[in-house]
Amino acid sequence: MGQFAHVLHQGQTKLLINFTVTHSSGSYRTTKHPYKVVFLPTTRVRICEALPYNMTGLEPVNYRAVLNGKLDPDFLVGK
Repeated sequence: MGQFAHVLHQGQTKLLINFTVTHSSGSYRTTKHPYKVVFLPTTRVRICEALPYNMTGLEPVNYRAVLNGKLDPDFLVGK
């Protein structure tokens, strides 16, 4: 994902091409969702018009909430 850091910003909608979805497990789960998106060497990110939040199934959080430890540690392990 590091190669896409300059184009992925909180609050924006993007179109992801050539990625995979796997079960989310382990110590670094960031959400309660049972699956996660995995970027591949062939993954591409494109501009996309905004989608309604109720269509995405995601629960976006503020980055500061991640840093200050206010989120449930069962789903977000920091440091």
